[in-house]
Amino acid sequence: SSGINAEYGEGYKAFYQSTQPNKSRGTGVAIYVHDSISAVINENCSTVTENLESLFITIFGQAQPVNIGVIYRPPSGDSQMSLNELETLLETLPKFGAHIMGDFNYNLHDESSNKTQA
Repeated sequence: SSGINAEYGEGYKAFYQSTQPNKSRGTGVAIYVHDSISAVINENCSTVTENLESLFITIFGQAQPVNIGVIYRPPSGDSQMSLNELETLLETLPKFGAHIMGDFNYNLHDESSNKTQA
């Protein structure tokens, strides 16, 4: 499950993803939000598996809510499974106002890789 560390630096909240069972280190995703911004974790899109870690927050106060997400694909995970999990994740996101960033651990300069061709 996801969590909130209420104090991480003056004036900021840290949203973070909890660790995967049997994983000795933390996850690769966190989002820091200024206290003046109203945000909550979007649990439907936040997950940790051995192939993909994601954390999404929804920011309120705009005309439409804005969804911001970070994704990390551990290099040790199965690359095809991570793409399948990412596809499922993308289907759960709102159709508008979603922004995704992260470390996908794919070499996009490798034109011979089927992971870089879409």
